[in-house]
Amino acid sequence: METTVLVMTREELEAFKKDLIASIKEILCNNSVDNRRYIKARELRAMLQISENSLRALVVSNDLQRIRLGKSYYFDRDQVLKLLERNKSSD
Repeated sequence: METTVLVMTREELEAFKKDLIASIKEILCNNSVDNRRYIKARELRAMLQISENSLRALVVSNDLQRIRLGKSYYFDRDQVLKLLERNKSSD
């Protein structure tokens, strides 16, 4: 099995990051999740395109807080947006 490696410059990576954050913000602000204040963990993982383990790591590191109702976990949309803004300005 052959592996292909793509190399990106720092500038290309920064541009990709900005585009990704803008896309995530647009998704969170649009009707894709009915503008609900709380987003299910499954929906948030799909929007951010991250794994269950990555989302769990954000919770464990106290970057995101979750709320459990029944068998489902929910995340506050505003807190997710703040996390994205904080990470955008810190890099």
